[in-house]
Amino acid sequence: MFQIGFCSEHPDQMEKCWSDGYAVLKKYRIEVAAEKYYDYDRFLKVLKNRGRFDAILVDGDYSEEMNREIVQASGDTPVFFWTDKPVPENSGYGRRVRWIGRESAIADVGAYVEERLQRCSMVMGSKLVLRQKSGIVLLDQTDIVYIERSVRESHIIIENGDSFYTRDTLNSLGERLTDRWLLRCHNSYFVNLRYVKAMERDCFLMRNGAEVPISRKYRNQSRDAFADWINT
Repeated sequence: MFQIGFCSEHPDQMEKCWSDGYAVLKKYRIEVAAEKYYDYDRFLKVLKNRGRFDAILVDGDYSEEMNREIVQASGDTPVFFWTDKPVPENSGYGRRVRWIGRESAIADVGAYVEERLQRCSMVMGSKLVLRQKSGIVLLDQTDIVYIERSVRESHIIIENGDSFYTRDTLNSLGERLTDRWLLRCHNSYFVNLRYVKAMERDCFLMRNGAEVPISRKYRNQSRDAFADWINT
């Protein structure tokens, strides 16, 4: 989920910005949520003491000193100041800070998200983009051993033994998996045929000792895909 932090002393403007722009962000097929703050001091405390956002939108009508406090507390998170005033040419904040028009605020953030994901796709090739608390993680799809859905999280096991958790559903992950040997073999599993040692009727035996189940629904396509892998 893409998390945005809002801060403005004008609730009506913030709500309009969010309601008008939500559809813009959703078109990028990213789950979006917002935390809205109408008190500057409270928002600054959140930035200093609790986690991070993927992007921050702040009313640019605050004082220069207050704006700089926001930038300093936000770490490496992109900060968007929206304003009706002329955009400063030399703010000295650095490249991750942008000044944008009030009417186009959410649309500009949406364009930033799209640009960021497209750049990842073009530069990194066959990668799976995951949002983690520490930031964006890019996983080489050929390194994924299997993916398991459990309760409300998907557990991704990779070749070196590391693992990652994400709230993305298997359906959502499947839409982003482009590697031909990553196979849906169960309602709760994807398996990478590169790391399969043997196939039994109801499961794949993995080289790392794990057993990945095969459901009746996916049995025929799993058998055909495994045969293709062996004959490659």
